[in-house]
Order: sequence, then structure tokens, then C-alpha cells
Amino acid sequence: MKAELEIREGRERDLLENLSSTLERLEETAEAAQTELFFEQAGAREAAGFEVYTWDVPVAAWRRIQSGQAEATGGLEVQDLLGDHRDESGPMVDAQEALERYHGVAFPEGSSAIFVPSTGKLVSRNNAEVNGLIDRLVHNSLKQLEQKREALKHFEKSAAEEPFSTFSLNVSDVSFKLAKAALDRGEWPAADQIRVEEFINAFDYGDPAPTQEDKVSCQLEQA
Repeated sequence: MKAELEIREGRERDLLENLSSTLERLEETAEAAQTELFFEQAGAREAAGFEVYTWDVPVAAWRRIQSGQAEATGGLEVQDLLGDHRDESGPMVDAQEALERYHGVAFPEGSSAIFVPSTGKLVSRNNAEVNGLIDRLVHNSLKQLEQKREALKHFEKSAAEEPFSTFSLNVSDVSFKLAKAALDRGEWPAADQIRVEEFINAFDYGDPAPTQEDKVSCQLEQA
């Protein structure tokens, strides 16, 4: 019985692997067909010396290229650094316009370039010289993106490892003050304004002040 179960599980595993491989091939075929259709609609064509180059470009890196900041420092938001490398809902983009306008890349007649957000692919059908220029832009944009991501990692602190790292703490007693003001007016406090923790925060419990041996020191003032 155990042997039959293992055989069945092995067959199911093989079936899933084959299905996954088939789906990947179908996606690649569909992507290639979509790319060819775009090139055809854009007027790009097979020509002597033209080659198709493909780069893996995160959406954030493409935005830098698209806005003319491939070689600039800064200009990245935190969501760009932490976000997905793809945009499943993003339509295919004509990359030629941005490359010509902001980076001075001259496209010969019949050449073209596209960016596919859903796959994070930048595809160029061009000669070796132009593809080399695009490659440099992509490299610089990816380099800036990676540097910013590395810098962002250093903002993360483990309190266990670095007990003297900076943190902020906000203790509020606003809910208590609002309730007190309502009662002073002879009214019942609004139910949605009651915060039990802020009532607790409003009172002094005579806790001992921290000593020099404590990791964290603080001063409290009761208004």
C-alpha cells in the first residue's frame, strides 16, 4: 500500500513538473509572438546587421531610463526599491521614444525597442552599436537601483543586536482628555472616541525611573 502511494505521488509530481514546464514554454512563445507583433506594427524589420537583444530590467530601473535618469543619483521612492520587478497589469511600452529623447540614442530606420512590464523585459532590435549604448544605460540604471537597495538595508536595525539604535515612541492620552471634556460639559463621551489604552496612559502609576544600567532611558511629563 505504501509503495503504491509513493508511486502515485511520484507520478503526480512528474505531471505537475511537466505541466509547469509546458506553461513556461507557452508563456515564452506568447511573449515572443507579442514582441514580433509589436515590432511589425512599429515598422521594425529584419535587416542586415540587426540583432535582437533582451535585458531583464525591473520596472523601477526602467522608470529611471524612461525619465532620463538612468545615470542620475536619487529619484527613487521606497516603494520602487521594495516593489516587484514586474507590473502584471502594465501594457507594452514603446521604449524607442524615451531612448531617443532622453539619452540621445539614434535608431536607424527599421529598428525598434520595447519594454514589457509584465515580464520585466527590455527588447531591442537594432545594430550592435545602438544595442551597446542601450546596454550601458541598462547597466547604469541597474547599478543605481542596487546601490539604493543596499543603502535601504542599512536602515533596518535589530534592537537585540544594536540596543542603542534610535527608535520613536508615542504615548497618547487624547481619548481620556476628550472624554473628560465631554463629561465636564455634562455630555456622554462619543463611543467611537473611547480608547482604553489611552485611559491607562493618562494616569501616573509611580513606576520607578530608569537607572544608568537600563538600556533605554526616558523622561515622562504628565500634562
